[in-house]
Amino acid sequence: MKFKRRSLLLLSMVLLIFSGCNLLLPVGQRLLHFEILVDDQIQLSGLRGVNDNMPIHQMWDVLPDITFEPVDKETKTAAPNQTTLTYQGKVVIRIKHVDDDLDSISTETLTLSRSAETNSWSLNQQEVDRLKHLLNQR
Repeated sequence: MKFKRRSLLLLSMVLLIFSGCNLLLPVGQRLLHFEILVDDQIQLSGLRGVNDNMPIHQMWDVLPDITFEPVDKETKTAAPNQTTLTYQGKVVIRIKHVDDDLDSISTETLTLSRSAETNSWSLNQQEVDRLKHLLNQR
């Protein structure tokens, strides 16, 4: 009787785990690809993992954590003493997952700052706040 009860308990736990119940399984990760395009040409890109269940509008909240690298290493970002980079024109920041375009935002200007430690580019909080304001207006 004791063996039967233990076996039944073990079997029910296994079934619960493999039934697709997310109560016991960890939430997956989704790798997002952020791209900065200027006049329809990708200039910078960065990656960031997020919770697989994160709604698309919340994905913009990770924008301050993204470190961007130039797609073309021979661009004007190669100057070692350059600390800011400003794009003007048709500037688009796009979020992709695999080949799917999840969301994008357009602006006429975008300024990034260079990190002294990693030599990569990022958006400061003021620029992120401005972009979020543009998102809220659409």
